[in-house]
Amino acid sequence: MARPQRGGRGVRTAHLQLSLSNLRLVSTCAVRNTSHTMKHELLQAVTTRNNDLLEEVLGSNRIVMEALLKGITAEGNSALHIAASHGFLELVEMICHMNGSLIKAMSNYFDTPLICAARAGHDDVVSHLISLVSTENKLDEALLRASNADGATAMHEAVSNGHFTVLKTLVLTEASLGATVNARGVSPLYLAVLSGRADMVNLLIEQSPKVLRSPAYYSGPDGKTALHAAVLVSEDMTKSMRLWQPMLTRRGDDFGNTALHYAISDGRIGVVNLLLEDSTLAYLPNCDGLFPVHIAAIVGHAHIVDQLFKLCPNCDELLDNKGRNALHCAIEHGRMKVVRNICKTPSFTKMINTRDKQGNTPLHLAIKHGFKSMAVLIMLDIRVSLNIMNNEGLTPLDVAIYECDQCTSHAASIAAVFTVPGGYIAEGENVGVPVLSKMPEFMSFMEFTFLAFEFSIVAIVLLLCASVPDISERDRRHRICYPLALYARPIYSQFGLLFAALLGHRLVQLLKQLRSRYPWQDIFCILSSVVFYALINNIPVSQVNKGLPWQSSHNWHGCLCHGDESLLYPS
Repeated sequence: MARPQRGGRGVRTAHLQLSLSNLRLVSTCAVRNTSHTMKHELLQAVTTRNNDLLEEVLGSNRIVMEALLKGITAEGNSALHIAASHGFLELVEMICHMNGSLIKAMSNYFDTPLICAARAGHDDVVSHLISLVSTENKLDEALLRASNADGATAMHEAVSNGHFTVLKTLVLTEASLGATVNARGVSPLYLAVLSGRADMVNLLIEQSPKVLRSPAYYSGPDGKTALHAAVLVSEDMTKSMRLWQPMLTRRGDDFGNTALHYAISDGRIGVVNLLLEDSTLAYLPNCDGLFPVHIAAIVGHAHIVDQLFKLCPNCDELLDNKGRNALHCAIEHGRMKVVRNICKTPSFTKMINTRDKQGNTPLHLAIKHGFKSMAVLIMLDIRVSLNIMNNEGLTPLDVAIYECDQCTSHAASIAAVFTVPGGYIAEGENVGVPVLSKMPEFMSFMEFTFLAFEFSIVAIVLLLCASVPDISERDRRHRICYPLALYARPIYSQFGLLFAALLGHRLVQLLKQLRSRYPWQDIFCILSSVVFYALINNIPVSQVNKGLPWQSSHNWHGCLCHGDESLLYPS
């Protein structure tokens, strides 16, 4: 899905449908480096749920007991963190009784025991830790609102990991916890909507504060609200959020996009119809001036464009910051179906001849972007005016001529690449024959150019074979080396014959005519080339195998055989 952003940039669907995993940030906080100081027997006791071993390790001395419980792992986790993560309620009760201050202890990632228990979904441990906080400090909200390195509270962790019972415990304890956002500005309600958990959403909505409802309660990343996420999930979720907070339908994100913009971008016609029960939403633009009808035209949802025109008849008058109507946008993005639907509607004559801020009509843009079928479709309409000039004084015909000149220039540049040196004979009996065709050097040049082109094709094919990711390395060697061997044998013969013939002819010409300024230097260059070719030709690439032709192909480590061909390749 392409959604408009400030500065005209587009973002695809992946940027709108944020996954829960992407909402867990890499912390920008400096993680504390700690050494492992926890006694091994204590670690064994809390990880294996061994109450007797725990009592034996801690003993009865209060001072020794507190000193041992201060030991931590390399991640900064205390014994209470480990017991809470595993859901060992009895161990949690014992440790809290021995050293209650560990309730506020934080790991290297600033996780408290309450956050660890909520993440793991241990409702009984969460309830016990909350009861301890309530008993001693008359509900220590600071501990309940404590966040880790990602800015996530215990409620965020409960929602992210899908633990409804833990969420219910936290909400019933303190409903205002839902107004706490993480480092991305995401609330628990937004996470619940994005995960499609209707039970969690209904719980958070029902228990939301009635008197003072903070915007943080439904906030999401980049200024989005929970309704922005709901329109991407389901129609029922959208209906629930709309009934809970009707004003969210008019709230835009940091780029001005409302929930209707998102629903149209994703092509959800049911959600669009639900939101358009308030038809005024169709007249809310984003920061680029793009109205919902522009978004529908850009992404090519013709059925939504038709629906918007039915509910809001004057949508043809809506222009963005560039002065474009929906038809301009549809043409620029190549949406043929949208263009066809608009052109066959008699009431939209104004759109066909509307000029944007650069003076371009839809026909100008169709020709400029090379959409011939769209240009023909527009010109077949008797309502279109062919004489409208843009700000550069160009009519659609002028734009077409200019574009043809550009194409001709590009074609000439491409043709120059394939033009032979010296050109062709223009008149006489040998019309079309290269001027330099009688020169041995020219023939050598053409033959070697052909060979270079042929080898380039082979190289491309081999690279494509080597880039296939779904085959093993050994099979990849087979696919490359075997065809290369079969191809190289005849090519070497052709190359050697051609090379010898051309060089021999050139040598005879030089010795006979001696027209070169430096004949001996030319002869030396030719002989050097012959020596170089001899060296290359003697490099062993393939060898003959005496096996019978009807024998099946076989291979072993470092060798590939087929028929009478045997090819060695690196293993």
